[in-house]
Amino acid sequence: MYVLASHGNYSKETLSSCEMITGKLNNFQVVSFKDPMGIDDVVKKYQELYEKNNDDFFYIICDIKSGTPANSALIFKGTHKDVRVFSGLSFGLVD
Repeated sequence: MYVLASHGNYSKETLSSCEMITGKLNNFQVVSFKDPMGIDDVVKKYQELYEKNNDDFFYIICDIKSGTPANSALIFKGTHKDVRVFSGLSFGLVD
């Protein structure tokens, strides 16, 4: 599973734009960090998606390094060694 994570709706809109070109992408999910969420809330969202994952991989692609979505992903990875975390979410990366 690919998890696109961002501040606001960036991840959701990036996925939506890609699906406009490619059609529905079944192994993609989004996590949108919004007020008043905190790090624990984002970690919980990652956990919920991880428990539903049917793929052999779990990649979290965050918008910016050291932002809350990325910091939460690194915390989550600390207890889930099979998780990979990336930063630099962009339309070109997903497409």
